[in-house]
Amino acid sequence: VGLFVEAEIRGRDVQDAVVLPRAALRGENTVFVVNEGGTLDIRTVTVVTSSIDRLVVSSGVSGGEMIVISPIRGASTGMRLRSLDADGNVLPDDSATTENEAESDETSDTETDSSDGEAVASAG
Repeated sequence: VGLFVEAEIRGRDVQDAVVLPRAALRGENTVFVVNEGGTLDIRTVTVVTSSIDRLVVSSGVSGGEMIVISPIRGASTGMRLRSLDADGNVLPDDSATTENEAESDETSDTETDSSDGEAVASAG
């Protein structure tokens, strides 16, 4: 007791591992991924290790994919999402649009139709 020791601990090598925020994990082995076009994909991952603020997965997601960390009620594959940056601004390339939004964009940039606002979940 009270002595210092120098130690080397060997761990296992994990190929193609991805580090995610702990908030990305749903249940024991599921994450929500935003597909191109702003739709939800529910994926099963292999969790290598986790801590209170991060987890390391070895399969199910790839580096560079957009992972949902905010809560989503009634999540289902194909659900349309509106992705937000850290400041709450919409990321248009990673967000789904409703039919009314697409029509509105074609007719006027200043006109907005909020009747479909609840049909698109926000993912941050």
